[in-house]
Amino acid sequence: MVDDKISAVGFVGQGRMGLAMAKHVMAAGYPVFGYDINAEAMGTAVEAGVNPASSARQVAENSDLICVIVPSDDDVRQACDGADGVFAGAKNGSIVALCSSLMPETVSEMAAATPEGVDILDLPSARGPIAADQGRLALLVGGEQEVLQRAQPVLETFGEAIHYLGPLGAGQIAKTANNILLWCNMKTSLEVLSLTRSLGLDPEAIREAMYDCSGDSWALRQLDRINPAWPVKDMINAMELAASVGEKMPMSQLMKDMAGQLSQEAANKILFGEEA
Repeated sequence: MVDDKISAVGFVGQGRMGLAMAKHVMAAGYPVFGYDINAEAMGTAVEAGVNPASSARQVAENSDLICVIVPSDDDVRQACDGADGVFAGAKNGSIVALCSSLMPETVSEMAAATPEGVDILDLPSARGPIAADQGRLALLVGGEQEVLQRAQPVLETFGEAIHYLGPLGAGQIAKTANNILLWCNMKTSLEVLSLTRSLGLDPEAIREAMYDCSGDSWALRQLDRINPAWPVKDMINAMELAASVGEKMPMSQLMKDMAGQLSQEAANKILFGEEA
C-alpha cells in the first residue's frame, strides 16, 4: 500500500543496484521516475516499468523521495548540484537519499547545498547486488530520525535491515567500517584457501567446511562474486577517512596496498585451479 506522505519515488542512477531497488519500489505500488546518463541502462529501466526522465532535475520534479545511486563522489555532486541536477528540481518537503558510497565530507557538502525545505539522508547499503535483487539490503542511515521515518515505508521495500546510526555522515562512516572488514576478510580467506591447496586439500571443500566453523564469514561465502574495482576505491576512501582523524590502521593500510590483487580471476585460480 502506498504511503500517503510519499506518492512517487525517483532514482538517479539505473545501474545494477539502482534498478534492482527501483523494481521493489514499483512492486510495492509506487510510481518510479528514473534517469541515467547511460542510454542502455535507461532503456533497460524503461522496459522494467520505470518512467523515463530527461534529467536528474526532472526526476526530482516528479518525486517525493529521490534516491541518488551513482558511482563516485564527483558523480553525486553533478547529479545533485549540477545545472540540471536534483536540487534544481526538488520540491518543498521532498527527501534526497544519497545511496552511493561516499566520503562523509561529500555528504556534508551536499547537505550545505540542499535547498531550503528539502531534506537529505545519508543512505549507503551493504550486502551487494544479489541482496538488492532479493530486497534484502542492509541500509546504513545518517540524518534526522524524523526524515528516516517518513522515508521508511519506501526503504523497507528493498531494505531488510535498516540501521539508524546518527547524524549525516554516520551512514558513510558505517559503510566504510563494513568495507574494511569485508575486504580484509576476503583477502585473508583467499590466502587461507591458497594454503590449503598447496597442502594438497580441495579449497572448495575447505570453504564449505568453514561455513560450519567459527571462521565463517560473509566474505568467505562471496568469493565467486568479486568486482575488482570495489576494493581499490573502498580502501582508498577508508585510509583517507582514517588519516582525517589521525587514526593509524596498519592492517587496513596493508589491505589498501594489496587491494588491486583482489579479482575474480585470482579467486578462481585458488578455488578451482590454474585451468579455471
